[in-house]
Amino acid sequence: MRSLRAIIAAAFLVGSQCATAADTDSPQNTVSDRAQADSDLPDWMQPRIREVHYGLSEFVDSTSRSIDRFFGTDDSLFVDNQSYLRVRQELVTTQNNTGSSLSVRFRLDLPTAKRRIRLLIENEADDLLDRQNTAKPNGANRFLDRQLEGNNSGLGLEQRGTGDGVDRWKNSLGTGVRVRSTLDPYIRVTSQRRFVLDDEDRWELNSFNRLTYFDKRGYVARVYYDLNHPLSEAQSVRLVGQAEWQEERHATAFSQSLEYNQVLDSRTGLRYALIALGDTARQNSVFDYVLQAYWRRDIHKKFIFLDVVPEWHMPTEPNIKDYWALTFRLEVFFGGKLGEGRFSSSKIQ
Repeated sequence: MRSLRAIIAAAFLVGSQCATAADTDSPQNTVSDRAQADSDLPDWMQPRIREVHYGLSEFVDSTSRSIDRFFGTDDSLFVDNQSYLRVRQELVTTQNNTGSSLSVRFRLDLPTAKRRIRLLIENEADDLLDRQNTAKPNGANRFLDRQLEGNNSGLGLEQRGTGDGVDRWKNSLGTGVRVRSTLDPYIRVTSQRRFVLDDEDRWELNSFNRLTYFDKRGYVARVYYDLNHPLSEAQSVRLVGQAEWQEERHATAFSQSLEYNQVLDSRTGLRYALIALGDTARQNSVFDYVLQAYWRRDIHKKFIFLDVVPEWHMPTEPNIKDYWALTFRLEVFFGGKLGEGRFSSSKIQ
């Protein structure tokens, strides 16, 4: 319990210090938020990073547009292309051990290959909600939201869908193949929508549903919902749930979280969350409760981000004691739409 108190105290100390710093940038201060520096890196390092980053981003963008033009039309030179490359280094420390991992993610987007058809080549495929395609939640939500990722490669065609996801359901059809130990063809149907439950209080519900049939794994059904209420432009509370049922496992994995999100300034976000993790295949359906603080910082020009995530885990299974975990994560994004869209610090998913 001492460790738990220490983690909570440290998290709130970071939050209070950052909030104090954010307050100094309020309209009452002569220095506005826009005038803040856009990098935490030393001056001598920035030109080197800028040169490497520009070269790789140009390569990603020009390559994707050239391939898109070969299969599609000349509009590929002007349309919004969401191809990107992400490099992530992660260090996770617990009471018993420490581990690190390096992951590289790429996505090749060919939006004009055929009308209303999008060709996607991914080494870590998105199998859950890409919030950019459904709605624009309030700023406090957007800062910390990150894509929910799978752990396998894929190549597929995605029909862009009917509906706008706001006034009516946005439905799309996709097909392709997942690359695991063997090739696994699939076909999937996706439906998503945003509901405004109360215009005055601004309650919103984002719903995402996907049914996929894999040739080898059988059916996989995924459900996601996000009930959020903005308290202000910089603060919100959220109830987020997701579940996945797999036919080959005959079981459902799920999670439920209650979150408080806060944007401390234009480059820093903070989240406090209580998370329940469950799996119907286990002895206890809910096998872990997690108390989490998630601090995210845009440390350089909206393409280098630092995450610090302290957690306290409270397992419900026998013979497993409570334990703490601390995650440090560094992410670098390369692409042609830097500073806006998915690369913006306020929209990283």
